[in-house]
Amino acid sequence: TIFFKSKNSFPKINLDFDVNYKRITNFLYYNNIAEPSQFYYPIHYFHVLLQKKWTYRNFNFNQKVHFQKSYNNMNNYNYDIISVPFLIFNQSVIYNFNVFKNASLKTILNFKIHTNYYPNNYMPLNSSFYHQNSFNLGGRPYLSGGVFLEKDYFSFGVLFENIESSILENNYYIQDYISNPVAFRLYIKWKFLD
Repeated sequence: TIFFKSKNSFPKINLDFDVNYKRITNFLYYNNIAEPSQFYYPIHYFHVLLQKKWTYRNFNFNQKVHFQKSYNNMNNYNYDIISVPFLIFNQSVIYNFNVFKNASLKTILNFKIHTNYYPNNYMPLNSSFYHQNSFNLGGRPYLSGGVFLEKDYFSFGVLFENIESSILENNYYIQDYISNPVAFRLYIKWKFLD
């Protein structure tokens, strides 16, 4: 594997610009019948990230735009070994305000959407994710959020995941993978000084 990464930051305008490149040979993966396979030809993977942050009063906005592409040099191969969406857009809105002297309440709402790609499928028999090129996924929004109470080095709250499942049907990342449509999780974070 050959890997190149460039991270660029422009603090005056709160903009980050990252570029990644990977060249992978002898890639191991599970093929479309869920058996281990090796792809001997080189795979090229490119990733560009633009991230913009800004603040307005108690609101923090964070936008991320990912551009990515993978391809191989084999002309008669009819699908990508590493299938990725070409464009991913992620928007986070954070509202933070003080409720007590040293404690604050933070709410987060995340929105994500991406272009079509072929996500890996799931084989429950051996708990592996395998390559497929028949089911295309993209163009649907994904929503998550959370409410947290923070004080110094400790915070706790509730995470809400897959909120869009209460509105849209059959909105999932991976076919045949058993997961709850809407998930509520308890969140605890505690930093110890020593």
